[in-house]
This record gives sequence, structure tokens and C-alpha cells, in this order.
Amino acid sequence: MEKEKPENKNMPDTKDEKKEVHYHYYMDQRGGPQGPVPPQRRPGEVHYHYYYEPPKVTKPRSSKPTIAGILLLLQGIFSIALIALLIFAGFFVSDLGSGFEFFGEEAKGDLTGTVTLLDGTPVENATVSVVDTQHITRTNENGDYLIYNVPTGNQQIKVEKEGYNTIILKTFVNSEHIKVQTDPDKDSNPNENDFVLTEGDDIIEKGSYPPLELVKNIMLVCAAVLIVLSILVLMGAYAAFKRENFKLALIGGIAGTISMGLFALIALFILLLSKDEFKKPQKDTEMMAPTGGENP
Repeated sequence: MEKEKPENKNMPDTKDEKKEVHYHYYMDQRGGPQGPVPPQRRPGEVHYHYYYEPPKVTKPRSSKPTIAGILLLLQGIFSIALIALLIFAGFFVSDLGSGFEFFGEEAKGDLTGTVTLLDGTPVENATVSVVDTQHITRTNENGDYLIYNVPTGNQQIKVEKEGYNTIILKTFVNSEHIKVQTDPDKDSNPNENDFVLTEGDDIIEKGSYPPLELVKNIMLVCAAVLIVLSILVLMGAYAAFKRENFKLALIGGIAGTISMGLFALIALFILLLSKDEFKKPQKDTEMMAPTGGENP
């Protein structure tokens, strides 16, 4: 005589009904991101595993990220303008050594100074000239000389007197429009150069040209650094407008602050206050496909 199977109200008689019951069981009793804990499997049962994302909480939106994005965008625009200015100024400065034109007119300056001996005696009739030009003059009884309209830029002044060493001075001739200060002792007139002659027949070279090429290279390096910082600032502005990737927006604010940007500093402060309004990176949600068939 067969034993009667214990009645189980929770277990339907048919396989299809079992699927339906277990399906509703898991759908009706959600256990959070990891799903409910399934009961012990029985022969012939089919279990469905579902993984749910935690409910999204809608947070109030403010205009802080947008304001930060606008400030970063302005900082990026100013940085681009500064980059263009640095590049232009770099090449402009490097060309000053070979002369300068102001509204189509060549810039010129006047050279002046005094030629004396070691004891301070003025040297009369000493020849003072600008090398490779037609500019030449002689000193007067007071040892003074004056040469008009010398082209601006790097020039060499030669002082000659029979029985004395010849002096060649490298200098930068300034004009009314262009002044390059190379000697702090010449604040009143940078084109004034005094010479002291000594007995002999040697050629003595003095002075040096201003390091215009070095200035150009420094400006170009600064422009290159600003290009990198500007790209980061603009990327940060985009992230702030989209309210995504807070780290990228923060990097943009820091990059703008490094480039001495007041707008970027303010934007950085605003970003720190609005961190919660940025979308957080979503974790991959997994949904396992249902498995059918009888379990052994």
C-alpha cells in the first residue's frame, strides 16, 4: 500500500505551475541588489535568480556645477589667449636683435658717451663707429661723441685712437619705441656708453648682447605647458556641464589654478561644494539567465 505523500500547499502539482510559483516568489520578495536567498532546490524545480539595482535616489539639482563649468570655460579661453600672446611675444623678442620696424618705419636710436684715459683725461679726435654701418664720428675736446639714427638691435661700437688699444663693445641699441635694459646702471639713457682707453695695439672686446633667444625659448616652454593645462581645464568644464566624472572636473579646476587662474580657483571651490550632484560611476548590474530543466 502506497504511502500518501505529505501535502505541501506551497508546492504545485505540475512542473509549469512550479515555474510560475517560483517566478512570482522571486519577483514578489526582492532582497535588494543580491536578490532573495533561494530555498533548497527540490527535484523538478526551476529557480530564477534576479539581481536588482538599489533604488535610485533623485537628489535636488543646483546651478553650482554649471557655474563652475562656465568659470572653467572662461579660464580656458583666457589661457588660449595667453598662449597666443606668449608665442607671438617669443618670436617678436627673438627678432629684436636684427632690428625693428614701427608702423613700417625702422626704429632707430642715438648713441652717446665719453672717451677718456685711465686718469680721466678726455680723449679728443678718437674715432667712434658702428661696425658694418656707415655711422662714424669723432670725439670733441671733452671726449664726448654722438651718433644719430643707429638702427635698433644688436650692434658693435668700435673706438679707435692711434697708440691705444681698440675697444669693440657689443650692445643693444634702444629706440624711442623699443627699450631693452641690459645694464641697471644705465637707467637714464641705455644708449650711453663710456670708454677708457689704454696704451697698446690690441683689440679688446667688451659687453654682450641681451639673451633674446633664451627669453624666446622660455616663453615657448611656458606656452607649451599652458596648452596642456588648457586642455585639462576645458575637459573639466565639459565634465562640470554634464555633471559627470567629478574627478575630471576636479582635475580641470586644479589645472586652471596652477595656471594662475582666479576663475579656476573659484570654480574649484564650487566643485568641492557640489560633489554630490555629479553622477557616480555605475557598477555593472548582472542578471543571470533563468536555468530550466530538472535538477538531478
